[in-house]
Amino acid sequence: MIPIFRTIQKRLIAHKAIKRFVSVHGGTVTAAELRQHAEWIASRRAHTEAYAEIDELWIEMERLSAEFARLPLDTNASPPRYPTPLVWGAVSIAATLVLMLAFTWRASDLAPIDRGTPERHATAVAETSEFYLPDRSKLILGAKSEIVVESFGDQRSVALTSGEAYFEVAKDADRPFYVDTGLATIRVVGTKFNVHTGPNGVRVTVAEGRVAVNAKAQNGVNHLDQPQVFVDAGQSILIDQSGNALVHTASNIGDVMSWRHGLLTFTNTPLSTVAADLNRYSRETLIIEGHELQNVPITGLFRAGELLSVVAELRKILPVEAVEIRPGEFVIRRCQPTVCG
Repeated sequence: MIPIFRTIQKRLIAHKAIKRFVSVHGGTVTAAELRQHAEWIASRRAHTEAYAEIDELWIEMERLSAEFARLPLDTNASPPRYPTPLVWGAVSIAATLVLMLAFTWRASDLAPIDRGTPERHATAVAETSEFYLPDRSKLILGAKSEIVVESFGDQRSVALTSGEAYFEVAKDADRPFYVDTGLATIRVVGTKFNVHTGPNGVRVTVAEGRVAVNAKAQNGVNHLDQPQVFVDAGQSILIDQSGNALVHTASNIGDVMSWRHGLLTFTNTPLSTVAADLNRYSRETLIIEGHELQNVPITGLFRAGELLSVVAELRKILPVEAVEIRPGEFVIRRCQPTVCG
C-alpha cells in the first residue's frame, strides 16, 4: 500500500476507535452495544491496536491528573480553569484524545521510557497500570494485581503473584523470559500473551508467537511426569490448582484480553472466577455461596466496575437471591423455596 494511503487508513481507524471509546466510557451503553464494540475491536489487528493505543493514552492522562492533584496547592493562586480527565464530558474526551493521538503519531519513533528495575508493581481495585521492563518489554497489569521483577541478568524473570497481566516481550533469544505464577512457569523468547490467575487456576492465552508452559505441583515444584506444553497464537491453556493442564483449546483473543479496554468477557467461565474478576474492578464485593453454585458456567459481556448490574442479571438467569450482608458486600446464594417459589 502507498504510504500516504496507509497513513490515511490508520487515522480513519483511530477516529473510529476514539468514537467507540467515548461511547463506552462517556455514557450509557447497552449490552448489545458492548458486544458490537468487542466484535469491532477483535475483528482486525489494526482495530485492536488502535483501541489499545487510545486506552493507554487515557490511562496516562488519568495518571498525570492524579499526580497534578497531589501537588501542593497555592492558596493565593486562582483556581484551575481546566477539569481533570475524570470529569470531562464525551466531547472533551474525544477532542483531547485526537490531539494526544496526533502528537503520538509525530513522536512514534521515540524510544519508550526506561523506568528502571522496580522490585514490585501492584494495582488497586479498579486500577490498571502500564509500564516497560528494563529490556523494553511492555506489561499491562490488570486491576488488583501484583507482579514482582525478580531478575534481569542472564535471564529475564518476573512473578505474577495475583490478578492478571498482558505481556509484549522484547525478542532476545539469548535471554529467555520467564513468568512464574506459583501454579505454572511460562517461558518465552519474544511474544505477546495474557496470564490470568483466579480461584480455578491459571490461564495462559497467546496472541502472537509461542510460549512453553510447565505445570507445577501444589508444593511449587515442576511436575516431572508432565511434559512441557507449547501454546501457539490463538490458543490457551488452563492449569488447575493441582498443577494439572486441563485444556488446550483455541480462544477468542479479543474476548480474553477485552479487560484492557474496560470490558470483561466470559465464556463458560465458573461463577467463582467471574465473581473474582468482577471484584477486582469494583468497589462492591460479590461472594458466591456453595460449591455447586461456584462452578456454574457463565457466558456474558460486562462493563468493568458495574457489579450491581451483573447481580441483577444473575438473578434473571439463575435461581438465586442476592443478599447485602454489609454495605457494598453481596452474597449470591440459591433461592430458598419461600423466596423463589
